[in-house]
Amino acid sequence: MKRWYWTVLFSVIFVLGILSSYLGMLPVTAVLVCGTAAIMFFADYEKATIIVALFTVFEFVLRTLIGHPLISSIWDEVALLLCFGIWFYKWFAFRGQTPYRSTPLDLSIVLFMLVSVALLFIAAPDFAIGVEGLRVVIQYMFWFFVVTQLLKTPKVQKEL
Repeated sequence: MKRWYWTVLFSVIFVLGILSSYLGMLPVTAVLVCGTAAIMFFADYEKATIIVALFTVFEFVLRTLIGHPLISSIWDEVALLLCFGIWFYKWFAFRGQTPYRSTPLDLSIVLFMLVSVALLFIAAPDFAIGVEGLRVVIQYMFWFFVVTQLLKTPKVQKEL
């Protein structure tokens, strides 16, 4: 086991060294940070709620300091998909826990989403702008659902 561990560690460092010589240090550092974060999140899935807590910090750093148009425009969708993936991982890895915890807001949020989609199709003057605006609003509601599912106890969920 120890030999396998050192072989994998050497291989990862070797590949990262080659990648940094071709791509530069910024992409390799980003891969290291994302890999470390993924390991941390899968070890304790409740820590994935840190993404939501630091949302504005990530937004500022990615849009202002880094300023790469592709990364800054899709990072929040990728983070949401990552949290959904961690939620599905929780379902499979921790089968003893309830797969879905309902909250008092669930029904009203789902009804709001359904009415919003219906109104989009019925009364949107410009459909493309309406879809983009609705996407933003519903994305924040999906964040609510994901965060409430990633919290381990209903007590923490109520405190949120």
